[in-house]
Amino acid sequence: MQQPTRSTHQTRRLRYAVVGTGHRAQMYVEALCGPHADVGEIVAWCEPNPVRAAYYDDLVAKAAPAWSGPDGVTPVTYLPADLERMIAERQVDRVIVTTPDALHASVVSRALRAGADVILEKPMTISDDGCREIAAALAETGRDLVLTFNYRYSPRNTALREVIASGRSAR
Repeated sequence: MQQPTRSTHQTRRLRYAVVGTGHRAQMYVEALCGPHADVGEIVAWCEPNPVRAAYYDDLVAKAAPAWSGPDGVTPVTYLPADLERMIAERQVDRVIVTTPDALHASVVSRALRAGADVILEKPMTISDDGCREIAAALAETGRDLVLTFNYRYSPRNTALREVIASGRSAR
């Protein structure tokens, strides 16, 4: 029996918004504008710094041939106070949170309650109250949260993983 392909299960690309367009966001933006452009598109930024948002607008524009399609759109920038409006207006499926750590609990719980799943760059939050806030929003909404750790893909760590997987000595 033939294995189903990704396109068999998905009829449209997922709509992503990136909250916080600092350095942590780059890996996600490049993935959605490159190797994963067939399954997702960035439809919005949530960023108070217009220079940072413009940097990513340029990055997405340069990648346009790789990711544009019949449902391709240009990302729109929103301010943090407008997170819920952004999710509704841009019909966001998933929010990628790469904000400073102290903002994680608030942004994640707001995004979940606004109807989006969340991908969160670690740490989850900086306090136990923040963990409780996120847990409450997850329980209340039934939405999904994926906690990621991009440093595991650093070149040094990737090389080390390859050595360990190969069974050869690192000497």
